[in-house]
Amino acid sequence: MSAIKTTLALLALSAIGAGVCCAEFPAHRVRLQRDQMQNPLPPSIYIDNRVVVRNFRLEANGAGSGIVIKGEVWTDFEVEAGHGLPEGQMTGLKVEVSLSEMRTVTEPGRQVPSQFATANVNAVEQGFGLAGFELPELSKPLPPGMYLLAVAVIFERQTVKIRETLKWCPDWYGDYGNPIEHEKAYQELLRLGRVKGDAMLHVGDICNDAGGVDFGRPGAEKVLCRDRSFDTVSWLVVYEKQRADVEADFKAKKITKQQRDRFIAGIDQNIAVLGGAASKEESAEHVRVGEVSAKLAKQISDWEDKLRESYWVLLDGHIWYQACNSITIPGNNVAAAVTANNNQADKDARTKAMNDPVIAADRAAKVAEYKARKTPAAITEAALKFFDRRDNSGDWDSEKFTTGGAKIVLDVKKWREHVLKVARRCIKDTQPILDVLNTTNRYCIQKWPEAYDSAKAARDAVLTLGFAHEFTVRTDKVMKDAADTVKDDLESLAAANADVAEYIRGAKGVGYSTVQGRINAGVQGAKNGVKLFQFMAKYGKK
Repeated sequence: MSAIKTTLALLALSAIGAGVCCAEFPAHRVRLQRDQMQNPLPPSIYIDNRVVVRNFRLEANGAGSGIVIKGEVWTDFEVEAGHGLPEGQMTGLKVEVSLSEMRTVTEPGRQVPSQFATANVNAVEQGFGLAGFELPELSKPLPPGMYLLAVAVIFERQTVKIRETLKWCPDWYGDYGNPIEHEKAYQELLRLGRVKGDAMLHVGDICNDAGGVDFGRPGAEKVLCRDRSFDTVSWLVVYEKQRADVEADFKAKKITKQQRDRFIAGIDQNIAVLGGAASKEESAEHVRVGEVSAKLAKQISDWEDKLRESYWVLLDGHIWYQACNSITIPGNNVAAAVTANNNQADKDARTKAMNDPVIAADRAAKVAEYKARKTPAAITEAALKFFDRRDNSGDWDSEKFTTGGAKIVLDVKKWREHVLKVARRCIKDTQPILDVLNTTNRYCIQKWPEAYDSAKAARDAVLTLGFAHEFTVRTDKVMKDAADTVKDDLESLAAANADVAEYIRGAKGVGYSTVQGRINAGVQGAKNGVKLFQFMAKYGKK
């Protein structure tokens, strides 16, 4: 096994670019003692820690909002002497470096666009191959979140000579005295295809209102870069706590000396595998990195919750209470009036309900319930306005949108005036929110892209809904307008109203139930995509 001849001094939290916390522990903390490792490949192929991220950081690039990620990759491909090959650490290796979002704390998600580079091992550092890397500049900052910096040596992308040389890296293989078994292990290694490593990048809200980036300051960092050496020291902390607990149990006579010795021996073996007990400096560094990590986790969570609240206001306040109901309720009233040839029944039912004390009490209780709910003020306001308008005004009575006489039919002019007014109000209210939810306006990638697409699709479908109601009512069995005629009428309307033309055209040949289904699907997809129901459950409890 390669030996580290020089131990790196512990690097304290450094202020590269002000508040960038770069956490690194001595290099020997990156590696395990392989003779103690558990390996899944029989009898033993040691592939762990062959490619390691070190000294990586995030930097501002110029005076604007651009950022760049730089660092090093250390490789352990040490070639033995005696095969007509250069001995020592192999150079010429190609290492692929990429950055991905973390879907969860443990699960990687999408790769960040453009964040890929190939680094070349062209030097040796402390007995290991060294490749510097620099990912392409990002013109806008990363949004708050956790990111995985992944590195890999993929065998098929190396030269033939390098692939052949892999056979003569003795530290990769177990005790093979038999050349046939050695060849089998070598072929098994090639079938694995790659060796890889990674590091974590935690990013708070580094985008400032002046159009630049702000990494915070020491003590209030907004970025944390940590390689796997932190995880090694984390395990040391666990084992050292276990050791202290065993000693305390022995002192309290809860266990025998034989048990104590057996437990301590196992724990000490685990500590040795990790390179020995942590120094005071390492322990202090570990605590400090943990504190920065916790603060950044809260920054990320708070930022995400603000987005979730905006989704909630958009979906329930504006799309549902204000826009959708302003079309669906009068639209359904009109459809029923045309079918029954009676545009007074809905008004009579509403008036009767207003004068019914039981119904009035029930409605008052519902209003009181909504006022007491833990919801954003904009949603509460929209809901209460909706209840009042539906129950106490005649704004949505069918008689306002139909012509009387022997045959009740849709008054196209009045209906369109209403629908256009609702659509334009909806655009005015929702577009600023969508601009915030479209995080590419401020950051380099879209946060929750599927949820954003679903929310926008729901908003766009609401803008089409009223015109789809017109198409449905006019072409049904009562009015019997030809579908092509109605389509032509809608096209003329679109031509005269360029600001909403695409939504009008979207209703040509489409029933309102289909459009309503799109709204429901979009709202549900967006809520699921941002885990809104979980957020709603905890809202107001902080």
